[in-house]
Amino acid sequence: MKKGYVRISLQLIKDALKLPVEWEIWEMEFDYRNGNIVALISGNDFPECGEGKAKECTVLCHRESIRFEVEEITG
Repeated sequence: MKKGYVRISLQLIKDALKLPVEWEIWEMEFDYRNGNIVALISGNDFPECGEGKAKECTVLCHRESIRFEVEEITG
């Protein structure tokens, strides 16, 4: 197997996922057992946590764009 270390910037991850500009990624770690990455993200959309630990959340992605196409009616 071939492999290598690659540095991936947080900005690249934010851009690739199209995360809101105001969200800030604080840390990330792999969860190999479940095949996930667990990330600590802050932003106004997240629940208030006070001085305690951050709350577990899920992010739902909604596609809200519409593309219009015009076709000529013939005959």
